[in-house]
Formats: sequence, structure tokens, C-alpha cells
Amino acid sequence: DHVNAYEYWGPGGASGLNRSTAEQDMVNFIKTIANYARTIKCNPYFGIFPQNAEALSSHNDYVQAVTGIGAENVWYNDNISQSSSYTNGVLENLDVFESAGKLVLVVDYLTDPEKVARLAELAREHSFVPYAGRLELDELGPPVPGSILGKP
Repeated sequence: DHVNAYEYWGPGGASGLNRSTAEQDMVNFIKTIANYARTIKCNPYFGIFPQNAEALSSHNDYVQAVTGIGAENVWYNDNISQSSSYTNGVLENLDVFESAGKLVLVVDYLTDPEKVARLAELAREHSFVPYAGRLELDELGPPVPGSILGKP
């Protein structure tokens, strides 16, 4: 989680440090973790699933190093639709992972049954695995039709 923390330290980030290498440093960090687990610890099936930071899709070596990616709030956030410009930008990046054969997990925070059904449709269009979670994370969200956690 918080792989996108590089944005805080990078150019224009809230830290004010404007560290030009922050993005590449995060890519290298994730690749180092993957290499350590898979090669040094001899576990070639060790899964790396960063949460968010889908913009790192511009780094092919990063995409190849991860097993998949989790993305929150792609279409909805707390039952409120995201702007189409936001969603389209996220989808453009997530589609890079999916095209590379990586598992893409999407978690949108919503409880409205109609929106949960729509999430299932939208995720299926991109071959993503959807989950409708509760923002409070205090219990499981409603089943998403057609997902591995939902009912057909």
C-alpha cells in the first residue's frame, strides 16, 4: 500500500523536496523486493500487488516485476461517481497492466446495489476483478455479481 508515496517526495510533491529521482527510486524499490523474494529467498511465485500508483505503468520493468495491481476508487468513491477524466486516466494506466497479463483488482467504495452491479459491468469490460468495499473497512462489502467474490 502507499506505493504512490513517491509523489509526496517528487517534483511538485507536498514534501517540498522536489526529489527528481523519487519515482524511479520507488520502481527500483519494488523491483528489489520482487527480486529478493523470488530469487534470493527462492520463491519464484511470490506475488507483488502494489495498491494504487497505477501511473507507474509507464515503467515497463515495473509492470513486468509485479504480479498485478490493486486500484481504489476507479469508478466510485463512497457511492459518488468519479469524474470521467479521472477514471479515464486511471483506466489508461490499468489497461497497461492488464495487457501485460497482470491481474488487476479494483476496489470501489460503495454500497448502492445498482452501483455495485454497474461496477461489475465496468470491471468486466476491462477484464478486471472488482470488489465493492465499505469505506469504513469494518465489514465485507456487498457481493459483486460475476466476480470471484460475488454470485453469478
